[in-house]
Amino acid sequence: MDTDAKTSGNYFTKSVEMLARSGFKISINTDMSDWRTVLLSDPNIPMVNATFDPEHSTIRPGQAFWIGVHDAEGIVAAIADRHFESADYRAEYLVTARAHFDNPPMSMPVTSDTEGEVWSGSIGHSGGLWVHPRAKKQGLSWLLPRMCRALSIQQWDVDRHIGMCFEAIYRAGFPTKVYGFPEEEVWLLADGVHPVVRKPARIYVFHMDRAAIVDQFRHELSVFEQAGDKQLRDIAFIVGQRQNQAAEVEKVLADER
Repeated sequence: MDTDAKTSGNYFTKSVEMLARSGFKISINTDMSDWRTVLLSDPNIPMVNATFDPEHSTIRPGQAFWIGVHDAEGIVAAIADRHFESADYRAEYLVTARAHFDNPPMSMPVTSDTEGEVWSGSIGHSGGLWVHPRAKKQGLSWLLPRMCRALSIQQWDVDRHIGMCFEAIYRAGFPTKVYGFPEEEVWLLADGVHPVVRKPARIYVFHMDRAAIVDQFRHELSVFEQAGDKQLRDIAFIVGQRQNQAAEVEKVLADER
């Protein structure tokens, strides 16, 4: 097993152990219609992410999975991930909206922000994150995107990972502060009528290559070790504090250059 796969496997294992200490267990599933059913059981969710919805896209066996998190009463969180192979994911799947539909009704109203970005190779695309109200503020939104990245290296040997969100999520800082993507790898992808929601929307895309993913895992595994038997919400807080401190140091250094 190569070093990246070993590190990712270790991160996933430690994450499962941390969830167990926090009163949760996980399931790994490949029937995406079940993921769709779980999300639509929440009356506050009018529609699901089309990238992972088998009613919008043909998802081949082995091309997607979703992680469910369960407490003693039932399922409390879910996230989906899908695998793509592409020489230019932005042009082939994002601009055309083929990441969402087999036959897109329209293309994505892309901005110039991502021009020149060529994301190629084996690519994981995660999304469709949902957390039940009784499990909010437990760190699940922080951990689940990382677990997707770890599992996608294990299953698909990905070169990079992609995510997308609407503006409200972006403005709240979720791509960087919660999901863990680098700030310099977040762009405004589209601004206009979105092919999924069929109304004007601003869509952000975020990217992380394999080296950055594994570096993040190594850093956070050291935090896990130092934290001992602390629960998920505490470890997520510790990592967030260190991330904020590092960002402040980088800002000071940048101002001095």
